[in-house]
Amino acid sequence: MVNKKKWWLVGIITVVLALGIFLIFHFSEKESFSVNPSLSLGVKILLLEQTSETIKITNNENLEQSFSLSLNNFQNIASLSEDSFTLGAKESKEIEILFKDIENKVGVYPGKLVIQTANLKKELPILLTVMNKNRIFTVDHDGIPEYSDVHPNGKLGVRVQIFDMDGNNLREIKVVYSIKDFNDELILSDETDLTVEGSKEVKKIIDIPETMAYGNYVFVTTINYNDVESIEGYLFAITPKQTGFKTFSDYFNFFVISILILIVVIVALFFYFIKTRDALLIQLKKQQSQELRRNLKLITDSQKALKKIKPVKDKEKKIKKIEKIKKKVYEHVKKKQKKQEVELKKLKKRGKKKSDIEEKLSQWKKQGYNMFETEKEIKKASGGVINKQINEWKKQGYDTSALRKQI
Repeated sequence: MVNKKKWWLVGIITVVLALGIFLIFHFSEKESFSVNPSLSLGVKILLLEQTSETIKITNNENLEQSFSLSLNNFQNIASLSEDSFTLGAKESKEIEILFKDIENKVGVYPGKLVIQTANLKKELPILLTVMNKNRIFTVDHDGIPEYSDVHPNGKLGVRVQIFDMDGNNLREIKVVYSIKDFNDELILSDETDLTVEGSKEVKKIIDIPETMAYGNYVFVTTINYNDVESIEGYLFAITPKQTGFKTFSDYFNFFVISILILIVVIVALFFYFIKTRDALLIQLKKQQSQELRRNLKLITDSQKALKKIKPVKDKEKKIKKIEKIKKKVYEHVKKKQKKQEVELKKLKKRGKKKSDIEEKLSQWKKQGYNMFETEKEIKKASGGVINKQINEWKKQGYDTSALRKQI
């Protein structure tokens, strides 16, 4: 019965876990279409050259959708292979974007691809960098993790790595750090002189004004050396400070995940207590087995000793009497063992500590090694002819408590 209840509980917990996971996936906000790449697109070309990039659009709905595409802020330097199309349920389409420098001017050009359906509008930030093939320096940007979230009146952190492409020459360079928005308007600018020998790393921390609006921006590093510009841009976004949950989906997911964590903890505790209880039960059964084995061995050894002693009046009768004692011992010990097991389960239900239960087991173990009643009964059955032998067994600590009720 207990095992059945145990597995019923395991089954219920499993169903609840499965239901929680299903609810998270089912009720989480689903976007009607997806774009790959999903975050941003960086493109680099040399002066007067061209290149193309491919994006993939997938219809996530189970019905047909019409799509319209447009490029903002790129004027004539970028074009789309298609600007409108229809996708069936779960269908995908690749769109090619062609970039071509027509102005022969080094620069960083921010813009965006706008993808729209009847139900959803997405904007994919794009950063086009036009580079001089004769540039001396290259620049790499990497965000500083502690400044990954940028807010008005906050800070932007960028690790700027400058490399001399001609070797380890010592050069004095002029570096301009600037920020501009996606309308190509300059927001901030800071100029400095640096000495570079081979390479140099600069950690740039910029205070973001409280007046800056939410949206996408570009951090630009420009190096001018011998009238040759080297330039690189870094996309970042200014967002509101996260003070809580933004959407119903955030609240719902937090609630469901909290419930799932609680259930997992309950399951872990459940199996821990099952394991602990089973370990204690195994320990008890081991003690019981030792107790029974010791009692029966004492009786069996008494029979053997009686057979060897000569002469003994009514020897066979005494041997049979001891045989009956063995049956009584077995029945009594088994009855006592059942009572111990019931009491062990009651202790667990009452929430007793493991140490308290182990103390109880220790008490039972000590009681199981008292064998005076068994000794007394054997002496009576043998007529006292094996007293000397019993004294030897007594020194070995055999258990006699099984015959308390038979004496």
